[in-house]
Amino acid sequence: MKRISWKCSFLMGASMLAGASLSAYVVSIRPEGNMPIWDQSQYPVEVRMWEGFTDGLDHVVDGSQPRLVIAEALQRWTRVSSIVLNLGEDTAVQNVGLGDDTNVITAADTPVNRAVLGAALGVSLRRSIGDRIVEADIAINPDKTWSTIESTDRGIDNLLDVVLHELGHNWFLGHTILRDASMYFQGGAFDFGFNSLSWDDIAGINVGYPLPGMDQITGSISGRVTMMGAPVFGAFVVAVDEYGVSVASAITLTDGAYRLQFLPKGMYSLYVEPLDGPMTPNNATGGIFNSTPMVTNFLPAFYRLSLEPTVAVDGDVIGIDFDVVSGNSAVDPLFVGTDSDTMESSLTSLTATAFQGLDTNVVVRGNGVGSLLPAQGLFFLGSDLSAGSIVGIAGFNQTATKWFPVSIPQDAVAGTRSVFLRTSQEFGVMSGALEIFDILRFEEVFAQFANLPGASTSEFFLINTDLGRHSGGRISLRDGIGQRQPQNLLSLARDPQGDYPFGLSPGGALSVRSRAGTNFVGSLRARAGTSIGGAVLFEGPFGTTGVGASMPLHYFIAPVE
Repeated sequence: MKRISWKCSFLMGASMLAGASLSAYVVSIRPEGNMPIWDQSQYPVEVRMWEGFTDGLDHVVDGSQPRLVIAEALQRWTRVSSIVLNLGEDTAVQNVGLGDDTNVITAADTPVNRAVLGAALGVSLRRSIGDRIVEADIAINPDKTWSTIESTDRGIDNLLDVVLHELGHNWFLGHTILRDASMYFQGGAFDFGFNSLSWDDIAGINVGYPLPGMDQITGSISGRVTMMGAPVFGAFVVAVDEYGVSVASAITLTDGAYRLQFLPKGMYSLYVEPLDGPMTPNNATGGIFNSTPMVTNFLPAFYRLSLEPTVAVDGDVIGIDFDVVSGNSAVDPLFVGTDSDTMESSLTSLTATAFQGLDTNVVVRGNGVGSLLPAQGLFFLGSDLSAGSIVGIAGFNQTATKWFPVSIPQDAVAGTRSVFLRTSQEFGVMSGALEIFDILRFEEVFAQFANLPGASTSEFFLINTDLGRHSGGRISLRDGIGQRQPQNLLSLARDPQGDYPFGLSPGGALSVRSRAGTNFVGSLRARAGTSIGGAVLFEGPFGTTGVGASMPLHYFIAPVE
């Protein structure tokens, strides 16, 4: 669950933190049509931190470690793309400003930084020459209180979340409509899990910095969105896989065209929605979006009016067109949450959390909620989640709140779901508003996975999300029939049972790689007295990736028992 309820902190930057946006997930583009990126001749791109950015600052919580967080944020982007980065030595440069050839991340309280930031949490500035980015700076707001230690204090912001987001702008990414993505236009809250890149983020970064072979194991969907024959500019098209998991989104260009690249192969449902809130055209400005007004006066629509997967991706699929109907959707709630009862819930404008095998109530609040149907007023794509009739009502108009019971089976596919809402006249959607996690219990398997074809190694990346206490567990490497497989895990030693105990300091991370040359298929087991989050990556001839049946990177989270 989001630890900070309805904390609507806006991430706005020099590209208005929505950069000059185009294409899905969204990548920046200039009015003349070129997409500036870092050139390989510049690798490794060196990022440097202002030397005064420590917990000695009044606006950084004691015990926080900004340098470690910045290093981690850089690694998360490099793990899933071909961009090559390096965190260099600290620098005396304390002001953002293009022209000093230093890619600085600073939280210095100076007039220059304040003038750039305004009320924003963070700002990214980029300088380009032709098609090449040559410099990029990030300013972190000194008027906010920052921490790398998880907190339930609504007045404390999550440094990792904001740095991860701003770095995405530095590479060339703009904002997306999917709430679970790092590049969603809002952020800053501490999450119950850990801040991770969604497939929307991963697909986006691969548009400019593709992993070798990514195009061989993924496909694309492209088409146009029109209304009464005219192109619809600024519409978002969202792809949902056959399990109901929201995968990626694309924004249409001035001619109504869109393209969803780097989709894991499989069956997809598609829908289109306008930028009529909570994300609006103001959150996707700059570049081509400054010259032409975006179209928002149309109703959301499913491709071919179907809730079922109708588009098979096994390569490049073209001609997936939408002809939308003019209108202004009245169903546009901002807040979502989950709760076991119908008392007042902790709501978020980001993504709510639920767990496999634990039924819950999905709570929605905002415009149009008062008109939702008592039965079938809330629904999902895919067959594993089912919502019942309303069990709670409160408020009216913009504060109208309703509770819908949702059944989540133990074998529900983990991942982020869009929440669809229905009145007697229309439907609305909260894209990427509910995330289903695997649940970890003592000594139970909480991640099952297999290598990509031809993969040579497997890597496990664990994070202790309880940033106040130590945590630990055991890793067990198994073959396809559950037998332990002895392998060299470098820093980890085997115990008498053949497993690998590990310990994580508060906020600590652990990266473990299996022996090269093996075809590992198995499970990851852990014993945890506190929370553990993690990701599973696969490394092989195609580079490092994690394309799977549904969640391309297998993220998991363990609640405190």
